[in-house]
Amino acid sequence: MDPDSLKADEASVVIARALLERGVDPVVAAEGLAAYRTKPQVLLGHDAVAQACGISFKELLQRCCTAYASRAGARAVIRRLLEEFPAHLDAVQGVTRGTGKLPSIRQLMSNARGMAAYRNLAMPAFGDPGWLRFLGEWLRTSGLGVVVARSVASAYRIRLADGAVLEPLFSEAPDAVCAAAGVSLADLRAAELAFVAGRIPDEGAIVASVLAVPGVAEVEKREADEELDLQHFVRDPHEPEMKPPWTFAPEPPSSLRWRMGPGEDYMDRWFAYWRSLTAEQRDAFLKSTPVPTEWQYWVDLLKAEVT
Repeated sequence: MDPDSLKADEASVVIARALLERGVDPVVAAEGLAAYRTKPQVLLGHDAVAQACGISFKELLQRCCTAYASRAGARAVIRRLLEEFPAHLDAVQGVTRGTGKLPSIRQLMSNARGMAAYRNLAMPAFGDPGWLRFLGEWLRTSGLGVVVARSVASAYRIRLADGAVLEPLFSEAPDAVCAAAGVSLADLRAAELAFVAGRIPDEGAIVASVLAVPGVAEVEKREADEELDLQHFVRDPHEPEMKPPWTFAPEPPSSLRWRMGPGEDYMDRWFAYWRSLTAEQRDAFLKSTPVPTEWQYWVDLLKAEVT
């Protein structure tokens, strides 16, 4: 079935229109209706917002692609979903807000690139002049090609002699390499498919090639960025005090029960509840119920969590 043929019901459009009348940005409204549970339930939130705006579904998706193209853009949307959207949703007459399960920055950026590829939408040109200058010079001098360039842009922090720092691009790396090399994303993907694993230079050679670029002072590899994958849960304001998940079902946290159906729903709500507690409340909560042996490692991770 063509997804464009699916239309939101009138009640969902009315809720979307009420949000827009309160000044909520259409992209934030669409993502918020997808992220927050509501009563009545909003179905096909993106289409509901498109209808309320009087624009096509594809045009709304194009706005989403533009908003999520960069880390800064995706971060700004998530911040508004956390700080502004709940109050707007609470103010819509006849709507009750439930738990919010917000996407991560990486998910939004990945969604943008997936939508653009699937629906032939335009992505904004990569615009960091520092990275573009460095990649252009690195491609010219290293001879290592666009596939290794993507690895460099994805995972390396580069400090320049003038004090400027090029932070790892992670999800934006393909866009940066394509812009610097003057190739399309399809060209980059084709190069990756044709790349022979045995030709990949070792890390020492990659670092040496980066340091050989004029103006580079230091280089450091970064394996991960916690901000990109941080997922926020917002507590249902009407949710009473919740019991820990091991009292809801006996299966250990590795079970599929917690990844689908009622188990997944309970875990989402519980995470939102947990993250609404203070450090003292969390400590008291965990002391109030014995932790089964098979859940102890999971609880240890919770205690170490920084939110």
